[in-house]
Amino acid sequence: MNESSITLLHFNPTCELAVANGSPYYVAPALLREFEEELSPLMMLFSGGKDWVIRETPVSARFADQMAGFGFPTAEFVPKGEVKARLTENGIEKVGLRPWGNSPAESNFFRFLHPITQLSWKPELKELYGRKAAAQFLKNFVSKHHSPIFPGEAELPVTASTISEIETYLKRWGTIAMKAPYSSSGRGLQVIRQQNLNRSNLQWIETTLKQQAYLMVEKWHKKICDLSFQFLMDENGQTHYLGPSFFLTNLNGQYAGHYLHFSGFRQFPFSENEISDIGRMLCEELANSAYSGSYMGYLGIDAMIYMDGDATKFHPCLEVNTRHTMGLVSKTIEQYLHPGSFGYFRTFFSKQGEYAALAEEMRRKQPPLIVDGKLTGGFVSLTNPSPTSRFGAWLEIKAPDKD
Repeated sequence: MNESSITLLHFNPTCELAVANGSPYYVAPALLREFEEELSPLMMLFSGGKDWVIRETPVSARFADQMAGFGFPTAEFVPKGEVKARLTENGIEKVGLRPWGNSPAESNFFRFLHPITQLSWKPELKELYGRKAAAQFLKNFVSKHHSPIFPGEAELPVTASTISEIETYLKRWGTIAMKAPYSSSGRGLQVIRQQNLNRSNLQWIETTLKQQAYLMVEKWHKKICDLSFQFLMDENGQTHYLGPSFFLTNLNGQYAGHYLHFSGFRQFPFSENEISDIGRMLCEELANSAYSGSYMGYLGIDAMIYMDGDATKFHPCLEVNTRHTMGLVSKTIEQYLHPGSFGYFRTFFSKQGEYAALAEEMRRKQPPLIVDGKLTGGFVSLTNPSPTSRFGAWLEIKAPDKD
């Protein structure tokens, strides 16, 4: 190989659970490790062409050839436990590490690569990975940017460490969202629409309080659409705004996918200029926040457009994701699509074998189309379908109108 410099790309979306756990030896539950393994090819999107993606099993030659044929970056897949030996064998002198997100466990496992200062875990980082820090960021933002389109002080999220506190907020707001301090993709989320907490709600609350000490509670809004803003906080202390992305959630607020080239679908109540202005305001606030100087890397802020009575409002910060995000993935994918095309980036979970069957059927019904070297239509699996796959990710692209 004789490459003098590579980057290790590691898909570890359980990083927030690892941060909450705090142990440098944390191991995620089996199902989540399976999720990380199956969706690891997404990290190819960030490859320089000869970088390594950490994955325990190789991908098929068919999958690798298809990805290259669609113009996506290539990468070599290397088991996590073999990285150190392979680096020595190949005489690689310079190694970068780009995980989905940092944690004590991530920093500890790759300590043989240090000094990589931005990935050396510092205990003070833990607070920035939690939702309490995001709530404080939101409070600071709306206090500086007074606007009727932003939520008022009475609507801002609060912390609760007892069931009685949660019941008080339920009576105040009618419908509430309860969020675990450390979680991702809506998995640590419970929406309460009834007037009283039931046994299932109480069990989830008690378990989460025992594990994480408190919950974030906020008013549940009548949503029009979800979006996020992407940023990069670089090694020079600069904060860069990368743009917005629009995503899909289910009825309980759990992540379901992203729009690609969103403007191809429909118009929304705020113009692109207004969205960009809010993004730049968030960027300025980040540069002057607790995140600046302590956190380094990619960061996403989830937001929402919603109805408040007859008024259309904009929630600028539902949470701050101190890691790579699916919004960053979707914006990266858009670079490889034909400019006039639009579509979806979706994720999948079901029984073993069902994703492979879905992928094969969709390929037959919607074969990929390439125009001017750019993907312009059809179905493309971004993960390697196999008979044992339970997870997957794909693109469904619509070709631009010929007229």
